[in-house]
Amino acid sequence: MASVTHFIQNELLQSVQLHGYRMMAARCKESGLNVRMEDVRIILLHLDPVGVSLRRPRSIRRRAYYASGPNFIWHFDGYDKLKPFGLCISGCICGFSRRLIWLNVYHTNNNPRVIGGYYLEAVKIKGGCPRFVRGDYGTENGHVRNFQTFFRRDSPDHDRSYIDRASTANQRIESWWGLSETTPYAILDRTVKRPTG
Repeated sequence: MASVTHFIQNELLQSVQLHGYRMMAARCKESGLNVRMEDVRIILLHLDPVGVSLRRPRSIRRRAYYASGPNFIWHFDGYDKLKPFGLCISGCICGFSRRLIWLNVYHTNNNPRVIGGYYLEAVKIKGGCPRFVRGDYGTENGHVRNFQTFFRRDSPDHDRSYIDRASTANQRIESWWGLSETTPYAILDRTVKRPTG
């Protein structure tokens, strides 16, 4: 560890002092030193505390998520990892409360009529539609897009009531899929429902 510390001290005297611990760990490996990135981070924290504190404001910040209240925005998506077993899962979650709006299993989640049926059933149960619905660019979401813009046709933001973005950016439902992967039987425990419509 003394050789790593000595190497980092020498590197800090050069222009490398502007770089963080990842770059310093790469420099250590290039010079033949086998060291963990965490060890480099700790050594840098002790050798160059001012530099570390100056680089900290550039660190990645988590984006803030905002929803005005319950049923303000619904996030929906399909879960395809069990598709090889004939289980196509579709789920929707409230962006504010993270409450499940629907979680249905069927032999397909690529049919727009099936996903549209899930949406209409949820609107009927809730007694209304949300202000916004967020899905991905898939063709299976076409009916939901049409239903949502129709239900919100009298509102000034009706043209923005359906938000389609990349599936990876659909934070709420994607994080829920991540949680359910840790407990796969939580998904399979649900009743298999046939779509309406």
